[in-house]
Amino acid sequence: MPVAGILNMAQAFSQQVDLSDFIGMHPESGQAVDSLPYEFRDANGCILQQGHTNESGDTQRVMTEKQEQIVLYVGTGDWKLAMDGKHDL
Repeated sequence: MPVAGILNMAQAFSQQVDLSDFIGMHPESGQAVDSLPYEFRDANGCILQQGHTNESGDTQRVMTEKQEQIVLYVGTGDWKLAMDGKHDL
């Protein structure tokens, strides 16, 4: 029997961003030197997900039910980096 969660995931769109080039990686461990706070927002500015990059410099995967434009904001306070893109299936 199919599992409902797997069926829903197959119809969802997702995006995950690798920010290791912006964070910098430790030369010996290969882990991110620093974790960065981030927010994924939809075209209306509503927050879809918030978090901090992991040890590889990646965000968590953000999921939507349909293909849509999302914006990634990285950082707080004095500076922010913004990136936008369309979801992959």
